[in-house]
Amino acid sequence: MIHNFQIGLGGGVPDGPSFEALDCALKCGIRFFDTSTLYSPGDFDRLNECLQSNQVKRSEVHISLKLWLSAFEKNRQFDYDPFKFSIKENIKAYLLSVNLDYLDSVVIHWPLKVDAEGFPEEFIVEEIWPQLELLVASGIVKEIGVSNFNIIELQRLLAIAKVHPFANQIEFSPFAFNIELKKFCLDHNIRVVGHSPFNYGWKNNQLPLLKNKIIENICYKYQKTSAQIILAWACSHGVTPIPGSKNLKHIEEIAQAPLIKLTDIEIQEINQLNEEAYCYSEIGDFFKQIQYLKLNIPNIEVQILGEDGKYTSTYLYDINFVRKIKTALTHGPGFVIIPNIFNKLTQQLSTDLESKQTLTLGRWNGYGPNNKDSILNSGESVLRLIDDPLISLLTQSLLGWDCKLDNLALSTSRVAPNNDSLGPHQDSPFEQNPGCPLPPQEYPLVLQTIFTIDDFTNENGPLFVIPGSHQKKQRVNLPWGGNIPKGSTPQNAVKVIVPKGTAILAVGHIWHGATSNMTNKTRRGFLIEFVSSICEPRERFTTENVNDTALSLFSRRLLRLISDGKRFFYDSPSLLIRYKELLKDKIPDYAKGSKVPHKLEKLIYTANIITLGGRNGSSESDDKEFNVSLSLPLIMGGTGKATNPEQLLGAGFSASFLTTLYQVAEQKMVQLPSNITINARVDLGSTEIGLGLAVSLTINIFDLNQTLANDLVLAAMKICPYCNAFKDNVPINISLISGG
Repeated sequence: MIHNFQIGLGGGVPDGPSFEALDCALKCGIRFFDTSTLYSPGDFDRLNECLQSNQVKRSEVHISLKLWLSAFEKNRQFDYDPFKFSIKENIKAYLLSVNLDYLDSVVIHWPLKVDAEGFPEEFIVEEIWPQLELLVASGIVKEIGVSNFNIIELQRLLAIAKVHPFANQIEFSPFAFNIELKKFCLDHNIRVVGHSPFNYGWKNNQLPLLKNKIIENICYKYQKTSAQIILAWACSHGVTPIPGSKNLKHIEEIAQAPLIKLTDIEIQEINQLNEEAYCYSEIGDFFKQIQYLKLNIPNIEVQILGEDGKYTSTYLYDINFVRKIKTALTHGPGFVIIPNIFNKLTQQLSTDLESKQTLTLGRWNGYGPNNKDSILNSGESVLRLIDDPLISLLTQSLLGWDCKLDNLALSTSRVAPNNDSLGPHQDSPFEQNPGCPLPPQEYPLVLQTIFTIDDFTNENGPLFVIPGSHQKKQRVNLPWGGNIPKGSTPQNAVKVIVPKGTAILAVGHIWHGATSNMTNKTRRGFLIEFVSSICEPRERFTTENVNDTALSLFSRRLLRLISDGKRFFYDSPSLLIRYKELLKDKIPDYAKGSKVPHKLEKLIYTANIITLGGRNGSSESDDKEFNVSLSLPLIMGGTGKATNPEQLLGAGFSASFLTTLYQVAEQKMVQLPSNITINARVDLGSTEIGLGLAVSLTINIFDLNQTLANDLVLAAMKICPYCNAFKDNVPINISLISGG
């Protein structure tokens, strides 16, 4: 168990840890070793040799592997889709490569994810964590954990985890640490592992911390190095630091650091150095999700109405935070209030809307997906409110990870002289069908979120909420249904008086318009509705009503919320396609992680070939149907008079693509001409890391409509086995010549 280890050795060093470094660490008493699928394994494959030579049992050390952003499979589209379990196969492949039978822990490196091409993919912990839990059940992994998770992301995980996370690995150095996050982890039995203890990383590749005067003064007192004092400080916080080094002298110093006992005053002096200068704070830029990675999350208050008519509060740091809110929204009053935390965003939203406002009279100052005036194009503030991490946590905990965005609107109360009370209006997902049955409270379909842009007071037409209304079998009738006179307040309604910047989340009935706005200023509320995946959203956002400026600010979660720009279920995802076009030249190197080949799920056919006679010999198949002489071109030292491997590759690729193309055409009931030809080119050349290949295919299809031919080629590219096998490692260019 990691809980017995006060310090560890990190594997994120150039070329990975050496045999000598591993050996030295074991001799010095270090028993915790951290690495990642991003890092070079170095000599980890000789760890067993090190253990034997030092007479250390495998059970006495802890090997932890972090899964990099590119190590996860594609998200399922719906919760009833099966998992492909490629994570397990990847872990098995890693164990084989380092000669280990099991890992002590597997850790999610970041709450971020990329697809096979390096584009942002939505990180859904509900998709990944169950697969890690199965690793524990299989016995190839003992414990599972996370890294770089803040309190909101931990609450998201704890709400669904059947296997408790054993640790959270976070940046923890005197220049960059968060005490509240550390305390939250330790209070909830989550061990804290501290990476980058010397504030050395992507952003800070110098070590000014080691020359800090306060730390140097403490060094002088204890006659220890700055590095040792920093590590001792981390240990004093109950954190397990994991510095990386291949320097044997430094490793010896690392092992001795936990023995140094600093005074409370010295610990406090070092605490005062905190600048929140995190080395990896910009990693969320590419994903448009910096807000999901911030470590300094305040202890947000949520107010819940009790049966006695009084509000009680629960706080983000509470272990039962998510459960309490889900209970309040389902079995309780049907609404909760998050007071006064969106002041800056709602103020910015007000400014953005006023500068682009198109409708100045009436009650609605925003449009849905009708045109380019869509409210999504109003500015970054709208997108950040929709994609707020806390709102995301509560919405997805209630409706599921595959919920959708249904409605966006800005409601504005009228002012004199047009301030007549309209009577109670019900913001409800069922207003299109008055009198329809509501779902049972255990299974809410819609979550409304209202952000107050202005103060909601007695004078300006406040909202009214009917506690428990969502638990009734029938809706409360609207005024024009005949039961409620115009201008009156519904029976049992509770007035909601809240300051601007507040969020109100509800599955029950929210009424407004029952009282007139008696002030000379409008009272505005921004409404967002989220719906369960079993609902069909009424509003559709595509490239026709979302501009590139707004789209470039989208996260993948936000794209998923609006169905990736699909007008219908079976439509092409226009926004996702355009999103990738905007990002294709901006993919950072760290998103292009090493690709792990996927295991074949079903074996269909095996070709057995034997090559004899050296490099100028020949290859023959076991069925004797294939026999060809092999050689290299003259420029590479061959005879130039026989088939070479690159020629075979071009021919094989062409044959495979042709077969796939005809299969696709048959499925689409298209008759392809029999005279299709493919010109293949295979280039062998040098790259930054050595020799490499590139393949180009030119498809000639005659007597067929060019648009149709292009659609067939694109479809074939997605399923051609050569395309899928080579796309992550070999540049492939496929072009079309057609006519008809």
